[in-house]
Amino acid sequence: MIRNDVSISSEGTLIGVAKSLLDGTLVTPSEGSLLESAPVSPAALVKAVRAQIVAGRDPLGDALLNIRSAERRRVQGQVFTPANIVDHMIAVASKESGATGDFQRVVDPGMGSGRFLRCAASAFRGAELIGVECDPTCALIARATLCVLGLTQRVRIIVGDFRSVELPLIPGRTLFVGNPPYVRHHDIEDGWKDWYAITSAKLGVPKPSKLAGLHLHFFLRTGQIAAKGDLAVLVTAAEWLDTGYGQALRTLLLGSLGGRSVTTIDAKSEPFPGTLSTASITLFSPRTRSNGLLFSRVSAATELPSAKGVSVSKARLTKTRWSHNGLLSTPARLGREPIGRLGDLFRVSRGQVTGNNFVFIAGPTTPSLPTRFLIKCVTGADELFEAADRFAHRLTSAIGLRRVVKLPTDLSELEVDDRCDVESFLQWAERLGARDSYTARQRKFWWHVPLHAPPPIIVTYMARRPPAFVRNDVGASLLNIAHSV
Repeated sequence: MIRNDVSISSEGTLIGVAKSLLDGTLVTPSEGSLLESAPVSPAALVKAVRAQIVAGRDPLGDALLNIRSAERRRVQGQVFTPANIVDHMIAVASKESGATGDFQRVVDPGMGSGRFLRCAASAFRGAELIGVECDPTCALIARATLCVLGLTQRVRIIVGDFRSVELPLIPGRTLFVGNPPYVRHHDIEDGWKDWYAITSAKLGVPKPSKLAGLHLHFFLRTGQIAAKGDLAVLVTAAEWLDTGYGQALRTLLLGSLGGRSVTTIDAKSEPFPGTLSTASITLFSPRTRSNGLLFSRVSAATELPSAKGVSVSKARLTKTRWSHNGLLSTPARLGREPIGRLGDLFRVSRGQVTGNNFVFIAGPTTPSLPTRFLIKCVTGADELFEAADRFAHRLTSAIGLRRVVKLPTDLSELEVDDRCDVESFLQWAERLGARDSYTARQRKFWWHVPLHAPPPIIVTYMARRPPAFVRNDVGASLLNIAHSV
């Protein structure tokens, strides 16, 4: 009988089990450094894990998700893909392979625990398997899983950043398939933001935004290193369909990335476990031109095999953000005129970005400032959810709200006493790097956070529960954790 209760409670134990499963397989130096201090694993535990891997499960990946906190995984963008989505994406690629020739190589640009490669190994038996992963622990457990399945000779694992990876030219076709890490732009180095903007511009994107998340970088790199005839199937969060910073990807899919189709999975079904985000599966053929895309939507991943879509012309897609005009409606409504959007009735905008919350949100270490420069502000979604749940969707008290530092643009007009306080604050802020942040460098006056007028209604977004609409009775400003209506 196969055990379902494999208990791995620490990364040390996890690495020890992986070491036993590798059985001497060569690893990269960064993986090797992890193995040096790995404890010896009980034979019964190793046997149970091996049995689960052979049975088609991912006990090492599941253990890593359980061991690491949600916050740590969020910083690294680690959300492993459920098996039914993996199976569907490989099936889509397999169908394409049957029509135009098998793949000689399969590349997973953000390998995680190796779920896509193990599935691809069965679908494309003659293909070389390449996994790219910046986290050596993930690389190690993926290698161990693939070793148990007898795939060591077919697999090459690269521990590094996909954006820096170079692949040799091959005579056959390459499939790029996987789930790029979701990391917001706040945690992306400025050098990579510059790379994204410059590379996008070279490919014909006017004024590309540096606010794109890491997953959009992976689309761009795929287009850079893919050859004509290659295919890509990537699953990501779907917000790029509608956001301003997603415009670059939408432009590229209608251009040199050769967009073919987009299938979305409703957030209510939690396609990414523990994350309330709509998922989108994007199929594209780099170095070809798109005449339009096939759009489809399902309520849950289990419906993917029977998804029906509607073709939308390039001309229509060029004129609109892709979640508008019914593109993300249910299948029965696809292609029909929309019944209306919130933006048709209200002016909707996102809250303000500070550029450095530690500096511009007042705290215990913030130098003293005149109270008129400390503006009550909604700085976390929890404040809105509490108002929705406890106070009938009304923000009725400023107690508990934090204060954002909003200094005037012209500091020369300050009174002498105020100027001394403000100058002390600015010196402190500069020591903490606030002046050099990406957002501050885009402002004419780096110290001035241009908070918008308090909106009458505030709406949460991208949280792990349905959005909350809250009446702003206290006239609070808000940061970009919510939308103003």
